[in-house]
Amino acid sequence: MKRRKFILIAILTGSSTLVSSCFKSSPAKRVEKFTRLMEKGNVNEAMTFFSVNFTKILGEDKTRLALSEGVKEIQRKGGIKSFTVNSETITGDLATVKYTVEYEDGSQEYNEVELVKENDEWKISPSK
Repeated sequence: MKRRKFILIAILTGSSTLVSSCFKSSPAKRVEKFTRLMEKGNVNEAMTFFSVNFTKILGEDKTRLALSEGVKEIQRKGGIKSFTVNSETITGDLATVKYTVEYEDGSQEYNEVELVKENDEWKISPSK
């Protein structure tokens, strides 16, 4: 009976770990989600993708203004045609994502963003 209980606990623990790890976003997925939020004009939710340190450095008002300008730029280019991750490097709680955004007007942007893990979630951080 004890062995059966132990096996059940082991299976449940393993399953919950597997399920929770499946729902955690990689740095690249977080950057893509941020970019898609910008495309939709969702500045308030996009603000939550920044690290505490990032918001402290720039300030909440300036960060919000910069995001609003970014939304306008995406709209001027007709929206996003594609988002491509060129590379993702993770070292402990730090990550770098290099990616390309192709816009509907045919223009492209190559970007690199650094992220830091805060409260078990990847957040965009200031570049060094």
